[in-house]
Amino acid sequence: MGEILPIQVRELGSTIVFSFLSISTFSNAKAMHPLFDLIGEHGAFWFYSAMSAAGFFFIWICVPETKGRSLEEIETLLHKDSIRRRSGKFDREAVPLESAGQVKV
Repeated sequence: MGEILPIQVRELGSTIVFSFLSISTFSNAKAMHPLFDLIGEHGAFWFYSAMSAAGFFFIWICVPETKGRSLEEIETLLHKDSIRRRSGKFDREAVPLESAGQVKV
């Protein structure tokens, strides 16, 4: 986790991420057998496959590419004011607030 979180929030962010991961893992383990009873083993695995596919497409469409960029470049990329759609993916590119008709406060 340390390499993807900014230094200012690394400690708290890691705690939150690992807590969420633990809760998610526990919830999935507890839900598996009732899901088997409800929709059968094949249905349960198709359900988890569909959720994995939905997650894949969400990440593919919404998360920008960060390969070969420094942490500072990634932070700048993720803090942009506008999101423009380009070639099937979101491209976060800065648009100065003044040029967008808005006034900085």
